[in-house]
Amino acid sequence: MSTKFGKQSMIAVAAGTLFALTACSGGAGADVDATAGTEAPAEQEPVTLTVQQSAEWGDMMEILVTRFEQEHPNVTVELQTITPEQKATTNSQIISSANPPDIAQASGDWRQLAANGDLASLDDIYEEIAPRLAEGTAEQLQFDGVFYGIPTGQAYDNIAFYNVDLFKQAGIEVPEDRRIASSEDLYAMVDALKGIGVEGLAVGGTGGYQFGWMVDGLLPTATTEGELQNYLGNYDPDVPFDAQFTDEGFIKAVETIKAWGDKGVFQNGYLGSDTATASGLYYQQQAGMILGGSWYVGQFLENKLDFETDFLLLPGVEGGSAAKLALLTGTSMVIPSKSDSIELAKEFVELWMSDEMQVEAVANTNFSFPNVTTVDLESLSVEPLAAALIEEGSANGTYPTWTGVIPGAAGQQVIDPNIAAMLAGSMSAQEVTAKQQEAIAAYRETNP
Repeated sequence: MSTKFGKQSMIAVAAGTLFALTACSGGAGADVDATAGTEAPAEQEPVTLTVQQSAEWGDMMEILVTRFEQEHPNVTVELQTITPEQKATTNSQIISSANPPDIAQASGDWRQLAANGDLASLDDIYEEIAPRLAEGTAEQLQFDGVFYGIPTGQAYDNIAFYNVDLFKQAGIEVPEDRRIASSEDLYAMVDALKGIGVEGLAVGGTGGYQFGWMVDGLLPTATTEGELQNYLGNYDPDVPFDAQFTDEGFIKAVETIKAWGDKGVFQNGYLGSDTATASGLYYQQQAGMILGGSWYVGQFLENKLDFETDFLLLPGVEGGSAAKLALLTGTSMVIPSKSDSIELAKEFVELWMSDEMQVEAVANTNFSFPNVTTVDLESLSVEPLAAALIEEGSANGTYPTWTGVIPGAAGQQVIDPNIAAMLAGSMSAQEVTAKQQEAIAAYRETNP
């Protein structure tokens, strides 16, 4: 059953494309056969538009592709599915290649691609889109004052989804405010789950981003608002480098993750596990919790889980402020400058960012929350779990994700493997934070 926001409004969907034919007369008052001397309109050449997607985008992309192909009868949209690991590693090379997809998934290093001339400017279409974006989103889609990024949706990461049935079986009392109050409480939950023969929190250790998610959740609890804002912006040489990554707050965030690893919070073998394997453990009820993002709601539905899932927020650092949802509103898609169909790709983006598709394709498929503020919330019809996430964010606020804001080459691609090395025992927390300090300093030096 879906949870509806107020009275649901109907969305009128055109069944096809409307064509208008205009006949020209030879002179005023002349009777002219409109068909005489005319040739049948030439058929447009067939075009293939290649669009990258993630595996969980199926329902959303089906709606978008169907509509786009209806409006462009000569166009076939070819979807290419890539993994999160590919997005975070090798996909930048594909974007900058001589034969890139027409619309591609971007990792956090998209600014470097823009600086190298590998991305097409989207300034023309953002004249209409930008005023409709949620506050703070537009700035995250620009480099050097030019729009390059395309957000797929507003999302939350670093969420601890849990199996309600297993929690009851293990006798775990769930906090009413959804916040695990401390690391000690987290350890107690994991111990209780292990007591009934299942793992604690399933994570994808090889995914290249989930340890970074943990930093996204912990850092705001370990810093002041001013420090957090500086961490979000000090990769930019025009921003003062006030908050150091070797300061106590950042170190405490990293040390907390180390403690969770030492205490066995994550599943056995997690450092060699990808996100698909972690999901499999949860789906098969071999783990009581899974670390995920708001888009996991769609995955739970697609996999037809036969148990109830709810969510919790992982604890902050000891003695820190309360945890909040980590809001991810960064670039997700780009148009490579070497695409053969840049203008057509822009039309696909314009459709995607329309109010109608933000409701029908993005929100009502439980993929994500709308990017724009101009949609009618009464037209949203989402699953109860997605509704609960929206209500949590609205009631208690959110924090921006550090790894989602700063360039990947200076952030996620540095912090995630270094935390993995720390959890494997080959680095200390202090070494991890020192490496992060060096990475940001180097980025500032090479990107004036």
